[in-house]
Amino acid sequence: VSGEAGEIKVFRGEIGVFNELTKEWTAYGESVKTVEIKSSPLSLQAILYGSRTHDIEPGEALAYAIRYKNNSTFTMQNVTISAWLDEGAEARTERLLQFSTLSAGDGGVFDERTRSLLWGPASNDALKEIEPGGGGEFTFRINTKSRPIVRIPQDKNFVVTLTSSIQAGTIPREFEGLDVSSEDILASKVSSQVLFSGRAVFRASSFVNSGPLPPRVGSKTTYTLAWEARNFTNDLADVKIVVPLPENVSWENVFSPRDARVTFDSVSREIHWALGALAAGTGVVRPSANIAVQVSILPSEVDVGKAVTLAGEARLSGRDTFTGRDTARTVGVLTTELRED
Repeated sequence: VSGEAGEIKVFRGEIGVFNELTKEWTAYGESVKTVEIKSSPLSLQAILYGSRTHDIEPGEALAYAIRYKNNSTFTMQNVTISAWLDEGAEARTERLLQFSTLSAGDGGVFDERTRSLLWGPASNDALKEIEPGGGGEFTFRINTKSRPIVRIPQDKNFVVTLTSSIQAGTIPREFEGLDVSSEDILASKVSSQVLFSGRAVFRASSFVNSGPLPPRVGSKTTYTLAWEARNFTNDLADVKIVVPLPENVSWENVFSPRDARVTFDSVSREIHWALGALAAGTGVVRPSANIAVQVSILPSEVDVGKAVTLAGEARLSGRDTFTGRDTARTVGVLTTELRED
């Protein structure tokens, strides 16, 4: 039987006859008993950034806190608290967590053999005796990698689990023969790392561009604008990319790949690329998602000596199917400076 403190559990028993032919049950007697779950004499609960439902962003520095309490009416002596982090990886393989950055306060010690943190009466006087109703909090921090380790397509939907336990070294006579220890499990989903980049080129292009370079007043020059999307650990859904074009930039209706769902809205002057699904591992263990389009400009005298903007800020949006949260990335404006060409 498990549940939260104060939760009511109902146990019901009946005596009667079951008819095999009609599949009907006829009850002749019934008994109901309710039981309230009491708090464990010692309890603890872990939180991540003050929450039990915080999703981890790759590259984030994780700040954990473990709160403990003596719920009994007796003093608990020589209490030990342990915490163990598991990211579901093979032994000694750090896919996301960077254990070399782990730091614990209040006398916490990291045991390399068990990969666990320990707080005990030898390193913290508060655990030598915990008075009835007393308690406290221990904290520790650990960094995560900005790019999780992904080797195969099955490396996806990462979960970081913190298992915490508390136990008393000296048990009061009143609890002899009873288990006064307690355990807590905090599971945090890891959001997918999405990388989004863009570039403007003239020569290094899948299309043949034409016109003077540098551009010249009164002469048309075409350019290729390209964007790339990479996605690490979770499948994304409803992915789309929207890019605004300035008024002085013309859409040439040339794009690659040709089967891409690319449209140009001449009213809003926006390029729309509907990717739909973006699988985990895209651009990591499988090809990245790429789109290239051709645009042109006809510079005027006011553009002389300036870098002309070819595309405004591009925005990628989608939904992380593992965490259920929306994700968004942006790429800055692209100009005729052609820094990536």
